[in-house]
Amino acid sequence: MALQSAVSESAKVAAANMYPVEQVYRKGQAKWANSRASGWLNNVVSQAESAREKVIDAETFSEEYERWIPDALLQLVRIEQERREQLEAWGQSTTEEAKNQLNQKLAEAATPVVASLTGVQGLDRKRLKVTSIGFPDLDDKTNSYITIEAQYEYHFAVPFYHKTVLLKKKAVERAWVGGAG
Repeated sequence: MALQSAVSESAKVAAANMYPVEQVYRKGQAKWANSRASGWLNNVVSQAESAREKVIDAETFSEEYERWIPDALLQLVRIEQERREQLEAWGQSTTEEAKNQLNQKLAEAATPVVASLTGVQGLDRKRLKVTSIGFPDLDDKTNSYITIEAQYEYHFAVPFYHKTVLLKKKAVERAWVGGAG
């Protein structure tokens, strides 16, 4: 019960205080859009996407007309295609790994906050751990929810029977981020 209360209260407090965060996000977004770095990065990204499209077009062309293209050239195109696909897969897995590490660090940082809202003296805060925290999408106000998941190791101390049970709780609250539009 204390775990559910702590997780639920933490989600409510975070959800209720999301409006100032959303306002800071909007101001930062506006400043970024008007910065030189943003323009430069957008230019680099568009050039990279354009180059990728040209490479894919060349690969498609070589597949369609492979009977008229020399084998040595086809082999080079296939090697390039395999390498490009490997790099794209590696980039995707690296991005996912970085997101997972960031979420883990955020969960670790949120653990003391959730522990402070337990309100029960018998709950050992060292055994409480936030396992996941999800923040709202500030660009999509219709899907703005705070999610907090936590677990607590509870030790049963019954004579002749010692068992540790992992209690898990999850709370989802709608974040207050202003109007619906």
